[in-house]
Amino acid sequence: MKDKPYTILLVEDDEDDFLLFSEAIAETNITHHVIWLQDGEAVIGYISKEQRPDLIIMDLNMPAMDGREVLRQLKSNPAFSCIPVIIMTTSGADEDIDFCYTTGANSYIKKPDSFPKLLNTVKIIGVYWLNTVELPRGRYVKERV
Repeated sequence: MKDKPYTILLVEDDEDDFLLFSEAIAETNITHHVIWLQDGEAVIGYISKEQRPDLIIMDLNMPAMDGREVLRQLKSNPAFSCIPVIIMTTSGADEDIDFCYTTGANSYIKKPDSFPKLLNTVKIIGVYWLNTVELPRGRYVKERV
């Protein structure tokens, strides 16, 4: 694990999915700071207050502002474009996958359909994103949305 815990935004409107994800995080001993936000507007509000997460894991289909619009806003703004975004959604539609990667998503994961598969996915995210790669750690262009 890195010296300082990462701040991870988990953007998920479904409380049951959030609770399952939280349980998987606990079982994999990930000790980073996870903040739950339930819609895209909350993401933009959080980041606009100069709070910078190290990683965002986000659903596509949410009320108010969906994940597509959040991704578009984040990746089109130099102040936020280097924040890694993992899309985790139920959609396996080619147009969603293409849109997300074209818009700048760093990964696209179809939500696992069982807890053991979710646990494995969370382990892989932890190994790769939290223990292997170097994340920007707040080295962002200082501009406002």
